[in-house]
Amino acid sequence: MNLIILAAGSGKRLYPLTKDRPKSLLDMGDGSTLLDRQIQKAIESESVNKVYIVVGYLQELIDQAMSPYRDQIEIELIYNPYFDVSNAMLSLWCAHYVLEDDDFFISNGDNIYKINLFDQMSSATREGIKLAVSFKKSYDEDDMKVVLGDDHSILQVSKTVALTEAAADSVGLLMVKGSRQRAEFRQALLEAAKDREYFSAFWQQVFDFVVAKGQTIQPYEVSHGDWAEIDFHPDVELMRNALFANLPSAEQN
Repeated sequence: MNLIILAAGSGKRLYPLTKDRPKSLLDMGDGSTLLDRQIQKAIESESVNKVYIVVGYLQELIDQAMSPYRDQIEIELIYNPYFDVSNAMLSLWCAHYVLEDDDFFISNGDNIYKINLFDQMSSATREGIKLAVSFKKSYDEDDMKVVLGDDHSILQVSKTVALTEAAADSVGLLMVKGSRQRAEFRQALLEAAKDREYFSAFWQQVFDFVVAKGQTIQPYEVSHGDWAEIDFHPDVELMRNALFANLPSAEQN
């Protein structure tokens, strides 16, 4: 399977930490970065054969940071020339040409995984579309909120979902397996990219088009302790503390 990591944004909400580096290259306090840890998980995985990283902001630094890993796993960078005027939907669109080649994962570049979700999700199904989600007692406005149908399938994923309708929080990790599923997901992405309303959308909003085509997206539950993301300044310190308290060090990976 391919792993597509979306890491093109400038991380403006974390400025000045991101003044001289992409968010995915923020030091976690032990010399490793968010991107280091995702690549390590991909290398350890039995499911991932190749990594595509969609880059934009200070892309040359990500290119340099990947040098030590290129003899362990195949890595290809895809440049998003619209990174400073768009959002992750367009970053994913830049990688649309690889979506039919092989089954794939899509992962946010600011995520970190304690466990190897790639293998766990891959072994959970032979074909289908699965979105990793976490269930919480309550949700806030900045959560990437998930709406579930009566059959527990995913109907919508967006930060604009009303808090009263939120049933889960998107982890920012998707798996697509099966030639038909890959083709239909790619077609939905191409249609979304043509709609100006989605030009600055998060990539999860391509599900609006996937669901409209009658495709089923199933949730894959991930516990809160097994993943984290960085969006705001407090997240950096929280993640660093969590890494040293709970997560394995880069040397152990």
